Amino acid sequence: MNIYDGIKSLVSAKGLSEELIFSTIQEIFIEAYAQFKEIDDVKIIRDDNNALNIYIEKEIIEKKNKNFDPDLQILLKEAVKQLGSEELQIGEKVDILTDPLKDFNQREISWISENIINRLNNSEKDIIKSEYFNRKNKIVTGIIIKKDHEGNIYVDLGKATAMLAIEEQSPSEHYEVDDRIKAVVTEVFSNSAKIRRRKKEALNPKNIQVFLSRTSPNLVKELISMEVPEIADGNIQIKKITREPGYKTKIAVLSDTIEPVSPCIGPHGLRIVNVIKELGGEKIDIVKYSDEPRLFIKQALTPAKVDRIIIQDEASKTAFAIVPDKIQLAYAYGKQKKNVVLAAKLTGWKINVKTEMEAETENIESSDVRELKNIFMDMTPLSDLPEISPEIIQILEAADIHSIEHLVEIDEKNSYQEIENLKEEHVAEIKRVLSEFVEIEDDEEVSEESEEREIFEEMEDEEIECPSCSAKFKIKEIDLKSPACPQCHQALEIEFEE
Repeated sequence: MNIYDGIKSLVSAKGLSEELIFSTIQEIFIEAYAQFKEIDDVKIIRDDNNALNIYIEKEIIEKKNKNFDPDLQILLKEAVKQLGSEELQIGEKVDILTDPLKDFNQREISWISENIINRLNNSEKDIIKSEYFNRKNKIVTGIIIKKDHEGNIYVDLGKATAMLAIEEQSPSEHYEVDDRIKAVVTEVFSNSAKIRRRKKEALNPKNIQVFLSRTSPNLVKELISMEVPEIADGNIQIKKITREPGYKTKIAVLSDTIEPVSPCIGPHGLRIVNVIKELGGEKIDIVKYSDEPRLFIKQALTPAKVDRIIIQDEASKTAFAIVPDKIQLAYAYGKQKKNVVLAAKLTGWKINVKTEMEAETENIESSDVRELKNIFMDMTPLSDLPEISPEIIQILEAADIHSIEHLVEIDEKNSYQEIENLKEEHVAEIKRVLSEFVEIEDDEEVSEESEEREIFEEMEDEEIECPSCSAKFKIKEIDLKSPACPQCHQALEIEFEE
């Protein structure tokens, strides 16, 4: 049975190897003889002319009887004729060449043909799946062959038909049938049922195995890697990339050997311009990555000129970017505040942008400066207040209340309503804690005590005598709050005169 011409056409059409096709045909014929003829001893040999010869093991008998089975038995004279040997014996088993077109009826031949085709189609799918699975997040190129009523696009990749769903298309781009298109592979399926569940009304679901994207950040990453050899060879590393498709992409790059930004832009901006053209005019900001958050945030807000970065809270990663004027404020925010949103995603920090005037008016300061002010102003942090919940402390600090003294002032003015997100039960708890644990001193008493302490410090080296035991000692040896003799511990009355 010479089927080599058919196999060659299959090799060309499906991209399958000759060996795979031959082995598939052999497997199907062996299964067919077992299923339809109940013959297990089948040998299929490929000769030098690429013909498949099928041999069935048969028993030699002398003559036919009522139990004669032509599929399993052969007459002695017929065996001698086919094998050309006079030494054959009755009862001996020999391999006899057979013709499958005579062995099987039309229905059985149809079964064989369908199974060979199905098995080869499955092999083709497995190969395609493996090929495109290995290209996930990589760029492929194809021709648009169809747009459906929902806006989904179907792309001929040569070996497979891929889908570019409408949500994976850039809002700034327009696509037409017969356009050549580049996209990244996002998903690969070989099961048509999965494909139908994922996308309704897919074009010939049996062939749709690959899903594409024009909105993925990986598309920009791959495009710029193709343009910049320093990225391809590893001298420049893309640390992070964020994207608002159709508007802008921000890329953070790093290198231990060279300055990383300039090579990405290229001579006269040529490299980056090529990428922008492929993205339909989408802007691209290349910034230098840094582990130092102030520097990284400042870089990420390009094209705005940022004067300084104030880290408001490291724990929650909140920062203020201070710009000189409203023009730079507009640059920092960008269209619909997308620039600052992209910068926040790139850095992982919540970024609030203020002008210098706004920062001064709102008294914006870093957590470090606040802490130093509390130290120098002898302020007591809220965390020293017992039995106050972390939730309330977080609300108070968000309202720029960081000390017990400030909280007492709020309580005295009863201005809790000015604090955002502070509930009635929170106010009740604050009042309870303040009444139980905070002693509020009268201003006059505090003033008198301060004056006495100053006089005490001036006289601390003067010597006095105990009226009870006559022991002599210096004033600095006694406690001003409860003065007593160091020897007999008799209470002393000390009067200070100005």
